Amino acid sequence: MLTDRTAIDFLSYRTIGCALRVHRALGPGVLELPNTLALAEELSAATIRYRRDVPVAIIYKGKPLGCGYRLDLLVEDTLIVEVKSVRELTDVHKKQLLSYLKLTGRPIGLLINFNVPLLQQGITRLINDGDRGGPAVAEIRDRSVKSPAKLSAYAESEPGDAKEPPGPL
Repeated sequence: MLTDRTAIDFLSYRTIGCALRVHRALGPGVLELPNTLALAEELSAATIRYRRDVPVAIIYKGKPLGCGYRLDLLVEDTLIVEVKSVRELTDVHKKQLLSYLKLTGRPIGLLINFNVPLLQQGITRLINDGDRGGPAVAEIRDRSVKSPAKLSAYAESEPGDAKEPPGPL
């Protein structure tokens, strides 16, 4: 699992670039599973390691309750990607990803709603700050995807191109 904040941010950036390529090809209205499979293909093409449908065990009072959840994608054993194709993201969707972050101890997650005209409108980045003495989980609002030009530049690059992002998102 990555721990360096710069490396985590770069991984997040590259993953968003892959999602943009999927959205450009498939557009809005496609269900979650095809978007997840297409995103997995893009991650592979960009030589980014991932696992699909990763089980998340729930422990209650020291006893395992079995597999309660499955992560859509776990990227580089660090970044959780939750794929949606809904009219709009709600607090329930964010809470789902927040739960995944808490249960797994992963540092960051992307909630990506592919059912939007511009994918930048459907991306939410969430961080797990529990190990830094801060709140257990916090939404990154000031670093949310606000610059379509910067992300479009990355999305148009070759999938295996690991160049540095053009500045902060």
